[in-house]
Amino acid sequence: MFDLKVRSYHPLVELNSNSMSYFCARAVGFAFSVIGVFLIVLGIEACRRSARDYDRWVATKRKIQFNKNASITQWDLKPTWKEQVVRGLFYGAQFGAAYVLMLIAMSYNGFILFSIFLGGFIGYTLFGGDTLELGASSDAAAGGHSSACC
Repeated sequence: MFDLKVRSYHPLVELNSNSMSYFCARAVGFAFSVIGVFLIVLGIEACRRSARDYDRWVATKRKIQFNKNASITQWDLKPTWKEQVVRGLFYGAQFGAAYVLMLIAMSYNGFILFSIFLGGFIGYTLFGGDTLELGASSDAAAGGHSSACC
């Protein structure tokens, strides 16, 4: 009697009411969706790398302070509120983008899933090279990072 169709407001993207799965009305829109998802994953990996670089910068700054002033204790080497807010922004960007990516992946579209996996592989290959420390201390060899703070 009533024909209830669930549709999005975007003219190129529709939501199929039978399976509630995502699909694009045109191939160009779908191609841009796959490329966009790939770029989101690359952005997450770039954000993770930037956060690690920022943490290393803060740790190096604290080590220089510690070496210059012998009266500073380890407890004085915590990040300042400003530095912690920046670290929180990095974390929030990673968490938010990863959550959106999870919701996109729940469409169970094979091309979208493949672009997520490919983006993770290429993103880690491009931005994850700083995690391997050759000739590091025994703490780093045991799984810790010798350049990490705290």
